[in-house]
Amino acid sequence: MKKRLLALLLAGLLTASMASCISREGERTNPGGVGGTEGEQKPPSSTEDITIPPAPLTWEDADDYIYTTETSVSLRVNVSTVEGSVRVAGATKLHRVKKSATWSQVEYEGTTYYIANDFLTADDLLGEGFAACTPAQTMYATTGVNIRKYASATASISVSIGGLKQNETVTVVAKGESWNKVMLTDDKGNVSFGFVKAEFLSKDPVQGTVDKNYAEYFDACEPKIMYVAEGQYNLRLEPHKDGQIRDTLTVNKEHPVLTLKVNGIGKGDYAEWYRVSYPDAVKEGDPQTYTDCYIHSSCLKESLESTTLEGFLKLYPDFTKCDELTLYVVNTTPMNARKTPVFEGVDNIGATLQPKEAVKVVASGMVGGSLRYIIEYQEGIYYFVTARYLTPNENGEPAPLSLTELLAQYKSFTACTATEVYAIGKVNCYNTPATVDVVPHTLAQGDKATMVAKSSDGIWCIVQVGEDKLFFAGIDRFSEIKPAN
Repeated sequence: MKKRLLALLLAGLLTASMASCISREGERTNPGGVGGTEGEQKPPSSTEDITIPPAPLTWEDADDYIYTTETSVSLRVNVSTVEGSVRVAGATKLHRVKKSATWSQVEYEGTTYYIANDFLTADDLLGEGFAACTPAQTMYATTGVNIRKYASATASISVSIGGLKQNETVTVVAKGESWNKVMLTDDKGNVSFGFVKAEFLSKDPVQGTVDKNYAEYFDACEPKIMYVAEGQYNLRLEPHKDGQIRDTLTVNKEHPVLTLKVNGIGKGDYAEWYRVSYPDAVKEGDPQTYTDCYIHSSCLKESLESTTLEGFLKLYPDFTKCDELTLYVVNTTPMNARKTPVFEGVDNIGATLQPKEAVKVVASGMVGGSLRYIIEYQEGIYYFVTARYLTPNENGEPAPLSLTELLAQYKSFTACTATEVYAIGKVNCYNTPATVDVVPHTLAQGDKATMVAKSSDGIWCIVQVGEDKLFFAGIDRFSEIKPAN
């Protein structure tokens, strides 16, 4: 009993200190790198023999093609359950045959499925409707810019497959409204295609810029890791002696930098510069690629000596110090602790935490809609972890999600005025809006609960049972009037 009270107390402290932070990882699979994962939530494997009433949705016919906008997303055979669903990758092209305000009915590999509109876009990610350039056009980059896998700047599905320096040429083979499709040829003559924002390409070179090969000003060195000094974020595609921040490779709060691999040391006029390999954003399991760029020596340091939390947080202003809290890795899988908040690739894995391992949480922040924690791994050494895979339970039992976290995870649900309701019969309560074999809680006829949220399709609701337990249940299983015995 004492352990349970302690776990509840810790859960309460965690909720109070992190109330402003929201997790939006939803049902997405989020595989980690070498040595562990950031966790994975799999769809249930079977259903309970129960009939869910048809969704009260207003459908209209459609005949168009849309694309998925998440790295991994479920296609459902039924709106109200994930049983039998299949997962597809980002930028998957789907034929839409019907649509409602919140859902679309699509055809995929000869089968009809349903998918929430939140995970779709009508943008032509593959450029199939672009106007072909006959002949192909040679255009110039107006600044340093990424070449994307798809016609989208959403990094989760459209990773960078290369980059252009200012005034570097590229072959444009087709044009859309805001993106151009470009042809790339490697050293072996292999041809591939990518996309560049049209606003960053011009028919003529930009005038008055430095445009030359800097290789002669840098001596190659054995690759070594160096660390970004506090408060320094600017990587440049060209090393400008005048100190202008021009042709800057974008390194923002979603993609911060802590470590860089130095592969060249400047000489002559550029003696105070380093040439570094910046890791491109790639999907887990794909080969890591790099972009060569430059950074001034004042922005780097040789070693990552112990530092204060305050000094570390200067590198990541989106994170806020919190009261120290001991949490435990959930007992289902190891978890990677990252050197930066970017959970892509393997270069920034600092350590692999084992199930039930205790960690000290010292700060929190949001990255890409997901709540991350900063933990003090060793004295003066700080790493990032995914908040949802830590728990106050020392046995590693996952902590229940708060209403705020549930609403962020299930976007089709909206909070409603808390209303006392009564079960009109036996009610099965679930941890997800799906009828599955495992029923963690049941209500008998006449049992009271508090309805706190409803799904947009009118099928499901979230009810609070007791003081702190939240469950999903069929909304038609409740009444505001207590049934007669």
